[in-house]
Amino acid sequence: MTPLAIDLFCGLGGWTQGFLAEGWDVIGFDIERHIYGDHRYPAQLVLQDVRTIHGRQFKDADMIVASSPCQEFSYRAMPWKRAKALPSRNVAPPGRNPPCPAPRNARPASPSR
Repeated sequence: MTPLAIDLFCGLGGWTQGFLAEGWDVIGFDIERHIYGDHRYPAQLVLQDVRTIHGRQFKDADMIVASSPCQEFSYRAMPWKRAKALPSRNVAPPGRNPPCPAPRNARPASPSR
């Protein structure tokens, strides 16, 4: 049986591409469809806010990955002068990246048994 991965905040499918290359089936969840040039999500995409997801949707999953968004910092990493000129809401010490906040509904993982 082919293993199933769930990719939360899947975007264009960075995690998904790796799983597909290794023979996994993948279902991605995101609040919007991302398109960047010719790049689109490469697997089954569910357009749904992760705050409305129920664990029953993952009963057959072998792996769940999540890359929560941090657009403010991603945008600033782009080579555009306008992005670099935006005032920062989070200032980090020199040489350190500002922290990306955890999603509001995040909970600590329970210890494995």
